[in-house]
Amino acid sequence: MTSDNVVRLPGQDAPESPASPAARGDGMAADNHALALRMHRFSLDRDAQFQSDALRNPAWDILLSLYVAQMEKLDAPFATLCVANRLSADMGAAAVKALHALSLVAWREGEPNSPVALTPRGAAQMNQFLQRVALSA
Repeated sequence: MTSDNVVRLPGQDAPESPASPAARGDGMAADNHALALRMHRFSLDRDAQFQSDALRNPAWDILLSLYVAQMEKLDAPFATLCVANRLSADMGAAAVKALHALSLVAWREGEPNSPVALTPRGAAQMNQFLQRVALSA
């Protein structure tokens, strides 16, 4: 679900874009990519339906966005992450700081166009989590 006033999230235009693992046929990576996209879209749809910050989890939304961006080999500037996830700069910064404190993301705080990226630890933990979710479904 793409809104005209929201920056495109990784994977929103075409789930089988040439950069996506699914298009390259990377098996488990493609499955994780697709699951992360579904989870992120579900989260955005839930937020739109209930229109309340009470049900939001900005750090999780950003983590999913970063995972998909990494899978699609896209940069994820901080300001773009905030807009794409419908977060204020303050809410986005708090979420990214929390993820950074857990060593899940790398970010140069205070630079609005500084890219945010998963650390190797963050990518490994996301892969493990998505594989567990896929196995339990």
